[in-house]
Amino acid sequence: MKVIINPSFNHLSEWIENIPSSFNQLGDLFYNQRNTIRIATAPDGTKICIKRYRQPIFINRIIYSLFRQPKAQRAYQNAFILQSKNINTPTPIAYIICKKNGLIGYSYLLTEHSPLKHCMTEFGECNMTGNEYILKSFAEFTAQLHEKEILHLDYSPGNILFDIQNHTVTFSIIDINRMTFAPVDMQSGCKNLCRLWGSSEMLRFIAHHYAIARNFDSAKCEQLTLDYWHRFWEKRKYKQHMFSNYD
Repeated sequence: MKVIINPSFNHLSEWIENIPSSFNQLGDLFYNQRNTIRIATAPDGTKICIKRYRQPIFINRIIYSLFRQPKAQRAYQNAFILQSKNINTPTPIAYIICKKNGLIGYSYLLTEHSPLKHCMTEFGECNMTGNEYILKSFAEFTAQLHEKEILHLDYSPGNILFDIQNHTVTFSIIDINRMTFAPVDMQSGCKNLCRLWGSSEMLRFIAHHYAIARNFDSAKCEQLTLDYWHRFWEKRKYKQHMFSNYD
């Protein structure tokens, strides 16, 4: 078992090292689908999000064991990069890699639990009226990410948290194991918005303010964003239809 701990949390090392054996009894179950997330309180009172990544299929166990960094390790390292660029993401505490017969099994990522109370999934059915300032702030936050050469490759609504205080919106990003750090042009930036939920009117509004923030041509940016968005969701619907027919 490999355990890497943020030095700021070395005082929790014994508790952290026992997580693989105590995981199912820790705190409260928050999410349990492909991966499992529990929210627990450490002995020092820190509220911690513990994500257990599922055991990969056999070929990926070989790849992650020999050729590629496991997801938990990448997410842990990416968090430090984001914070060094003044981008809000939960503070990384530790990651744990468990192996059996030399191959990766379960892996765990520990971060501080985010205090932000909302996520962008709320805009799937949300009326834009009265919420334009949130969407404008989100567009500007996305532009800030891209200007800082940060491309979140799973920039979906559930991975974008936010909160509002005195009409100021604060954002944070999670599930950050899939990221690239390189210049982001208009095409890549617009494509990055394709996973968002909501109306085409909302997407056009976000793209418009994203373009303004990055000094892009607004009309081109709006059209590119909508093209990528329609393409992504049509492909998603097609896959769902095919799998439902197969079942």
